[in-house]
Amino acid sequence: MRFFSALYMYKQRSTGGDKLIGPLEDYLTECMAECLRALNGEELAELLKDLSGGKISEADRNAVIACADQKGISVKTQWFTENHGRPDLLIRFNGVPTYLFENKVGHHVAQREPSETGECLNQLHAYAKWLKDEHKGGLESPKHSGNLDQLPAEPHLFFVTHWTPVPGDFNESASAEKCLYEEVQRSSLRWWDLCKKLQDVTKETRGNPVARYLAQNFKGFLEGLNMDIDYPTQSSFSALDLYINQDRKFDHLLNGMWESAKDIANFSPIKYSEIDSANGEIYIRRYLQSADSVMKGAFVAVSIIIPRPDSKFDSLTKDIKICLSFGHMDPGTFNSIKEIPKELNVIRAQGDFLICKDLSEFSMDPDKRAEEIFSWVKTNASKLTTIIDITAKVLADRNHLAE
Repeated sequence: MRFFSALYMYKQRSTGGDKLIGPLEDYLTECMAECLRALNGEELAELLKDLSGGKISEADRNAVIACADQKGISVKTQWFTENHGRPDLLIRFNGVPTYLFENKVGHHVAQREPSETGECLNQLHAYAKWLKDEHKGGLESPKHSGNLDQLPAEPHLFFVTHWTPVPGDFNESASAEKCLYEEVQRSSLRWWDLCKKLQDVTKETRGNPVARYLAQNFKGFLEGLNMDIDYPTQSSFSALDLYINQDRKFDHLLNGMWESAKDIANFSPIKYSEIDSANGEIYIRRYLQSADSVMKGAFVAVSIIIPRPDSKFDSLTKDIKICLSFGHMDPGTFNSIKEIPKELNVIRAQGDFLICKDLSEFSMDPDKRAEEIFSWVKTNASKLTTIIDITAKVLADRNHLAE
């Protein structure tokens, strides 16, 4: 099927009811496929190795080049796998499925039925199983015995995303205990990362001018969709209190902050993401899962705060704050807790415990700032664990004395 005909298939369509499905994910996949098809063997090999973060071996890199020289590489989209769904993009070497891409823009990873051992499976687990079986079968096939030098030895699963969270187990080691990815190597990246690496491998004059042209237009297309930046810019932070209900970049940042804070304690399964306009706060909050009745209603939150007069945070300076907090659903519940060490540098707000840092103290670059914020949250998470432990002990001791 020709490129433009393939794109036309992904026009906005109905699901059968009132809901319309946008074509963006599939459209981007077709653009990506056409860019890959235009690359020569060395460019494709370099790109795949870069996208994998160096996980693809030098031997497999050479196999990519050798297979390209023999015109044995095919890039397919929406590949039918019978019982495992349709991966967005598949690269085959002499017909052997080897590199699989699943692409997302805001949509969550589809869940599958629980496995025989009870683990919750998703479409990425299913694709990994299918890819491993198909790749192994191809390598063992007699018809490929004479051209194994053209077949990469290790299959690889790529997850390309914008807004969509990467599943927590996706980046675990392939040899990790209870790995549900069938020991298939995996790499996750953003659409913009993919775009930048395409620019890098096509910038030399030795390459195909068509590949350079497509890569440059792909870059322009992503910039037009504001997909070149995942996290808020400095001006976005300045205007946060004006359009806090609109910009999903803040949700993306908060989800990254929560990932850095999730090991502070044991939490209930439900995660609350809300905007508290009265206090100038946008947050993600989860309640502690504790058998101890004294901690019922206690929560941990990551948040961005713009302190407002006559609000919960009116004691804070006016600078925008990045915050990690431990509090209670009933304001003032922890007011009587005075045993927290001063060296933890905790701020109190209606009994809640806050660890804050001014936004201005982080980098101005959105990506670097996000990384610094995630690192800061992770570093200070242990302080919050200490505060939770002290609070639980103080309340338990008081209850014991009262009995």
